[in-house]
Amino acid sequence: MVEALRKGETPDFDSPDERVIHDFSRELVFTHRVGNDTYARARDVLGETQLVELVATIAYYTTVCITLNAFDVPLAEGMEDPFPDT
Repeated sequence: MVEALRKGETPDFDSPDERVIHDFSRELVFTHRVGNDTYARARDVLGETQLVELVATIAYYTTVCITLNAFDVPLAEGMEDPFPDT
C-alpha cells in the first residue's frame, strides 16, 4: 500500500471507508478544494467531528512539508530520498 501511495497510485483498500478518506485527502491536497460529492461521502463515513480532525491533520502535515521544502531541510544522514527527481 505504501509503495502504491509513493508512486501516486490508488492502493487496494480493505474497506470502502478507507477509499473515501483517501479520495477526500487526495482531492484536498492536490486541488485545494473538495467537491460536494466527495465531501458528502466523507461526512457520511466520518461524521462532522472526525472530518474536521482529518482536515486539521492534513493541514498540519502539509504545513510541515511546505516548511521543510521552503528551507530546503536536508534528509538526515543515511536516509534515502523516497521521491528522487526522475
